[in-house]
Amino acid sequence: MSKFIILCLLFIAWQPVAATRYFDATEFTILGKASAESPGFSRIDISRFPKQGNTVTKYAGFSTGIAVLFETDSPYIKARWRNRYLSEGLNTTPLMQSGLDLYIERDGEWVHAGVGLPTDSLFAERTLVEKMDGCIHTCLLYLPLWNEIEELSIGISGSAHINAIESPYKKKIAFMGSSITHGASASRAGLAFPARIGRAMHAEALNLGFAGVCKLDDFYADLIICTEADAFVIDAFSNPSAEQIRKRLPHFINKIRKKKKDVPLIFLQTLERETGNFNLTKRNEEKWKRIAAEEGMKQVMKKDPNIYFINPGMPLGETHDRTVDGVHPNDAGFESIVSNLLPILISIIPSER
Repeated sequence: MSKFIILCLLFIAWQPVAATRYFDATEFTILGKASAESPGFSRIDISRFPKQGNTVTKYAGFSTGIAVLFETDSPYIKARWRNRYLSEGLNTTPLMQSGLDLYIERDGEWVHAGVGLPTDSLFAERTLVEKMDGCIHTCLLYLPLWNEIEELSIGISGSAHINAIESPYKKKIAFMGSSITHGASASRAGLAFPARIGRAMHAEALNLGFAGVCKLDDFYADLIICTEADAFVIDAFSNPSAEQIRKRLPHFINKIRKKKKDVPLIFLQTLERETGNFNLTKRNEEKWKRIAAEEGMKQVMKKDPNIYFINPGMPLGETHDRTVDGVHPNDAGFESIVSNLLPILISIIPSER
C-alpha cells in the first residue's frame, strides 16, 4: 500500500463526526399562530389592531403557544435561538419564559423529549435530546411563553435528514384569557393548559392569553372576530372586577356575534384563589366576581345555544398546594384544570382524529 493511500486513510480516520447543520425554523410548519400573517414567531399581527397600549403590543409579539412541527432521523436535535427580552418574571421559571420544550411522537402520543434552557444573555444554543436511534421521528418544539423569538434554528447531524410535514390537526381551538391561560406558572411551555388540551384533543391550540390585561375589552372581542378557530375557550373573568363583568359582558358577546354567529364560545368560571384563604378582602372580591360571572352567563345563555359556561372552570382541587403564589397554578394545578376541562370540551368539540 502506497504512502499516499495510507495518508488518505489516516486523514479520513481523523475526521470528526459530521458537523451539525442548522436550518431556519421558518422552513417548517408553524402551529399556534392566531394571525397567519404575523411577523416571525409572533402569535398576532398587532398592526391590525392599532392604538393598543405598550403591554398588549409587547404580549402580542410573544411566541406564546407557538410550536414548530418537523420530522428528522438525526440521533440528536439541537437548537439555537435569540430572545428579544431577558427573563424577568419572579413567579415563573426562566425555562417557561424564554426556553424551548421538545415533544416527540411515540405510538400516537406526544412524549416529552427534552428542553432548551435559556442563558443569562439573549442568545442560547443547546442540545435538546441526543443518543436517539436514528429512525424518523415526528417532533413538536414549543417556543417560549413569555418572550419574543427573534430567530430560531434547528440543528441535526450532518448525515441526517430533516423535513417539513403537514399539520395533522383538522381543528383549531383558541384559548383566550388571563395569565393563567397565558401559562403562568407552568414549569415549561408544553405544560400550559391550552397546549396540554391541544395535544389531548388532537387539535391545534391557539394561545391568546394576555396576562393581567384581558378584561372583556373591545380588543379581545375584535381578536376573536379576526381569528379562525372551531371554538373559543374564554377565561374572561379572572382579571376584570365584578362591576366590569356586569357592564362589559353583554357588549363583548354581542360584538362577537355580529361577525361570528354560531361558533362555540365556551366561558370558564375563574378559579378560587388561595390568596383569599385568610385575606378577607381578597376573598370577598373574588366571591363577587364569580357571582357576577354566574349571573351574566345565565342571561346570555338563554338566548344563544352555542354559548357555554363551565363552572367550576379552573378548579384546583381540595388541596392548597397547587399554585405558585396563591393565584397562578403550578404543574399540579394545571393537571387539575385539564382533568376538569377535557371531557367537557370533548363533548362540545368532538375530535376528528
